[in-house]
Amino acid sequence: MNSKLPPPPARFESPFDGEEYVLVWEPVFRNSVLSHLMLRDWTGKVIQTRKPDIFELENTEEVVLFYKGWKRHKDRLRYQRKYHSDPKRFRAYRRRGYQKLAKNQAYVASKNAKGRLRYAQNKDVILSKQRAYYAARGSGLARIRRSVPKGRSYHLWRGAKHRATKNNLPFSIKRLDVQQALEVGVCQVTGIPFDYTSGSPWAPSLDKIVPSLGYTKDNTRCVVFMFNVAKHDFSDSDVMKMCKAVVASELS
Repeated sequence: MNSKLPPPPARFESPFDGEEYVLVWEPVFRNSVLSHLMLRDWTGKVIQTRKPDIFELENTEEVVLFYKGWKRHKDRLRYQRKYHSDPKRFRAYRRRGYQKLAKNQAYVASKNAKGRLRYAQNKDVILSKQRAYYAARGSGLARIRRSVPKGRSYHLWRGAKHRATKNNLPFSIKRLDVQQALEVGVCQVTGIPFDYTSGSPWAPSLDKIVPSLGYTKDNTRCVVFMFNVAKHDFSDSDVMKMCKAVVASELS
């Protein structure tokens, strides 16, 4: 766990047996982006909210893991407390829970069977509604967010982080580094202005100068998508050689 994470901000006693509770900031997401953090008391009531700082935005996964670890620890303590206070009563309570779970599973199975039958009978109508919904969703808020440097920088940064994790490559770039490169407005190699239109060959993308070195600050640059596709795993000199050949062929 990163040492920069803030410590739990408060401790207080609940009205139950003088037990001490530790409050931890709970992350809240909107459209897959960390929106704010909040504190809840022992009743679950929100007592304080705040906006995330720069460190928490850049290390969202660590904030989530920290909260989930604390929540698992709290649930484990609650389980032990219930069991040791009255084992016989707790075992009976747990048996009733298992019986209720089995009953719910039978209900869910029947609902799923009805849902599959309804889907088979109305497959074309359901698929057409889904396509219309996702088409409208893609042209809405998400597309607007990706049309500005701040939103597009997060989109590119998150995709690069996923690819680096999947391919076991170094990853040390920050989202703000990507945003600053996009705010310049032009490709760092060709000088062509960025176009944020969906499907544009001049859309911004992150290029690794040496692919094996991963996404580090000195090895990553913002280029137009067409240059990135042409370069792939090759070098700038290979792309230049191809471009010169194309120009010579057009002029001849």
